Amino acid sequence: ELFNIPVVATGHANFGPLDDTMTSKHYSGVTVFMDKHTYSMVDERVDNHLREIGERRNQAVLYGGETHICIRQTCLDLLERDYKVFIVVDATTSMTAYDRNVGLQDLKDTGARLATLESIAFDLLKSDQNPLFNDFL
Repeated sequence: ELFNIPVVATGHANFGPLDDTMTSKHYSGVTVFMDKHTYSMVDERVDNHLREIGERRNQAVLYGGETHICIRQTCLDLLERDYKVFIVVDATTSMTAYDRNVGLQDLKDTGARLATLESIAFDLLKSDQNPLFNDFL
């Protein structure tokens, strides 16, 4: 919210609701699309939404569950649409560490950039002279 970055959250129809920490309850800039049936979050609804907000945007930051499946397939779809994709490694998971680690290596090999939440935030700030710096801290 501090950086005015739109957030898109999705939930798969067969895996239950999203945790409250990932929905608009905590940030008004979240657009939630539920009941998707694809493992990539880029279904027709999300693709249309990305086109609407994407006029000035060509980067995506991904985090969430099932790194080796959902994050991977979403990343591939976004790379195909010429997005520069960043994976927040400290905010991605899988059912097993092995699947997560293989997924992260595969994502890196496909062209995604691996980063931490803190490194992404400081990339956005650029310096301690940024007016948002103290709010971020």
